[in-house]
Amino acid sequence: MKKSNNYFNGLIPKGSPGDLHSMRVEKVKENLRKMYNVKQAPYAVISGMILNGKSDDLIIMEIVRYLAPAPPPLPAIGPPGYPASAPPPVPAIGPPGYPAYHQLYGHQYGASQSWAGPPMQNDAFREAIAYEMEKFKKEERMKAEEKERLERKERDRKERDRKERERERRDKERKLEEQRVREREERKARGEQEKKAKEEEEKKKAKEEEEKKKAKEEEEKKKAKEEEEKKKAKEEEEKKKEKEGGSKAKRRKKPLKDMPVGEWVFHSILHSFIQHHRRPQVIFFCVCYVIVHKKKEIHTPYSKNRDLTCVFLIC
Repeated sequence: MKKSNNYFNGLIPKGSPGDLHSMRVEKVKENLRKMYNVKQAPYAVISGMILNGKSDDLIIMEIVRYLAPAPPPLPAIGPPGYPASAPPPVPAIGPPGYPAYHQLYGHQYGASQSWAGPPMQNDAFREAIAYEMEKFKKEERMKAEEKERLERKERDRKERDRKERERERRDKERKLEEQRVREREERKARGEQEKKAKEEEEKKKAKEEEEKKKAKEEEEKKKAKEEEEKKKAKEEEEKKKEKEGGSKAKRRKKPLKDMPVGEWVFHSILHSFIQHHRRPQVIFFCVCYVIVHKKKEIHTPYSKNRDLTCVFLIC
């Protein structure tokens, strides 16, 4: 059941005598509100009646009786021109030690609004309330201190988290900057290395080309030297042949005017025989002539008479 007195909510421990008393008062007030539509029953009056040992039904009946609205005024009956008779005074009827209706809600009749009900009838209950109030204030102070401590702890945690995030951000930026610098240095070193390797490759290629060129030149020089040697050897051989009696080529290319008459006549006859009379005797004759001619060329200088003589003898 919900309590209407918010000031004491959570103050009295649950299940204690004070809590049970408060719950009974609230139950009586709830019944008054539901059954008789009484919404202004004071807590102090109901609490005092309970402490005096009255039952809930009796408390409800007495409160309904004493909190009933005032009777309507009597009709103005009297002779014309005279005021009506005044209503009889409301009797101060109530239990001993308790005020009547006009005393409880007497501001309508001139009573003070600050009246808070009768004094408590139980000193032990008053002391319990004072103890509970002190305990409540102490708990409130402790709660406020705990709340302040938790808030301070939360603020410190947030500040630490903020500093940690800031530190992590700075570390991340520093690492990224270091990585960028390292990558830049690596790119620079790699570029220099590639440039150096390229230069070395170009030098190597140039050296190889130079070596090839030099080898080619040496090969050409060697070939030229060999050709020169061959040419010199050939010239020496030709000179030697000329010295020995003239070269074969020169004799073959001897002009017709320098050739003896008998020789070129014989050559003409021999050529005609070879062309028109292809017989074994003619071929044998030609072979014999060549053999004799070669022997004569090697061992003896050329002689017209001997040549013709030998040929005719062979024939």
